[in-house]
Amino acid sequence: MVLLLKIFTIAFLSTNILAQGGTIKGKVIDKESSEVLIGANVIVLLTQLGAATDVNGYYEINRIPPGTYDLRVSYLGYTSVTLQDARVINSAPLIIDFELEEDSTLPSIHIIMEKFYRKPQIGCSPPWSVDMIPIREIYYLNIMERFKLNPPELKPVDLKSLIKDYDK
Repeated sequence: MVLLLKIFTIAFLSTNILAQGGTIKGKVIDKESSEVLIGANVIVLLTQLGAATDVNGYYEINRIPPGTYDLRVSYLGYTSVTLQDARVINSAPLIIDFELEEDSTLPSIHIIMEKFYRKPQIGCSPPWSVDMIPIREIYYLNIMERFKLNPPELKPVDLKSLIKDYDK
């Protein structure tokens, strides 16, 4: 029974160690200024593994099965870099630093527009109308006449009395 327990323990530990896989880590910087590139994408091609660089420009990709892989690093405004034949093993992390160059060419953008024009119909007026009054003429308008109100019907209102009544 003890022997059987030892065999299962060894088998379980060995599969756990092998299942962990290897690690690729490193730093991504600008080639000219040596500034870190925050958020650069580092992916292991033909897998679903990858990482983005942190605020210090470092990345780390864990649990990569042992083998040989191609890595691609991309960042907006920079030329992507592909590294071929990166060999991953379980025992030690693979450290790969990247330097990216700025990409001076941007993709061209084509805007296609078509002007919509409707021919006005003769003898037909629009269903709406707008009166436009220049701001400097507002002072000269007789507001009472415009809204057909009689000035004698208006009474002055004491706002302080309204506020007092409202508070009660």
